[in-house]
Amino acid sequence: MLHIILALLKIIGILLGTILGLILLAVLLVLFVPVRYRVSFLRKKEELAAGGEVSWLFRLVLVKVQYEKGKDLDREVYLVGIPVLKMMEKRKRRAAERAAAPKAERRQQRAESNALPEPPAADKAQESAQPILTAEESGQKESIESAEKFEEAPSVSHDTFWEKTERLLRSACRAVGGVLRKIFSIPSRIRKTFSKFRLTVRRICGKIRQWRSFLKSPELRAALRAVMRNGKKLLMHIRPRNIRGSVHFGFDDPARTGQLLAGVSLIFPVLPRKLAVIPDFEKPVLEADVSARGRIYGIIILKLAVQTYLQSNIKTIIKQYKEAF
Repeated sequence: MLHIILALLKIIGILLGTILGLILLAVLLVLFVPVRYRVSFLRKKEELAAGGEVSWLFRLVLVKVQYEKGKDLDREVYLVGIPVLKMMEKRKRRAAERAAAPKAERRQQRAESNALPEPPAADKAQESAQPILTAEESGQKESIESAEKFEEAPSVSHDTFWEKTERLLRSACRAVGGVLRKIFSIPSRIRKTFSKFRLTVRRICGKIRQWRSFLKSPELRAALRAVMRNGKKLLMHIRPRNIRGSVHFGFDDPARTGQLLAGVSLIFPVLPRKLAVIPDFEKPVLEADVSARGRIYGIIILKLAVQTYLQSNIKTIIKQYKEAF
């Protein structure tokens, strides 16, 4: 019995170790295997195309997007070389075909039921036949109904002149009393409206003071500085590492072309060496054939996120934000 329990514990330990090892391997792959991306842009005369792809783990996971002028946007996701979106579209098409088959069968059954012969006219006459009353019976029925209506009719009451006058005076007094009450209640309404307006102004001024103190707090400023500093590092990390191609441009006025070329010359030391900028002073033209590649490491993003959290007092900022609201 003991050796069976030990064997089960051994199997459970192996399974747990395998699961933990797989989880650790997945975490390490996410952190240390980069996500690579590639973008391209092409414009020549009437031709216009742009595309991009993102891959991970030696292209085992691949996302591609392609656009060409005059065509629809082409998108695809590959997992281990399997086109996921195409498979999903096929499944949806098959499900729609299966759902359409019962509908077609029901339509056919309805058409068959509508095509059945109608019952003979004699049967219709028997079904629609109703008892016919004689003239005497109908006259007796009308006289009985008229007598019942006469009995049920309410008696009309005739009021005297003084009663009508009294009723009119009462209604006039009620109307005058309502108008006077409204007139006398105007000052109290004005007082209530003014007090509500004053409270609203005080509340708005208090919120403005809270927001000013929140925006000027040293914790928020330190957090913003940390976000800006680490955000610049993140942008420098994810920027394209390899940019190559050519840009051919020109305007109707050669002076404008020269001005743009002067602006480009200011940032020329920053431009990639494999990117050629070709000005054209003779004709207006704009052509480009550029491609760029880059990669993103998960460990760098995690490191910057942890640094931002540690360098800014998040709990204090959240507390101040709730108080400002």
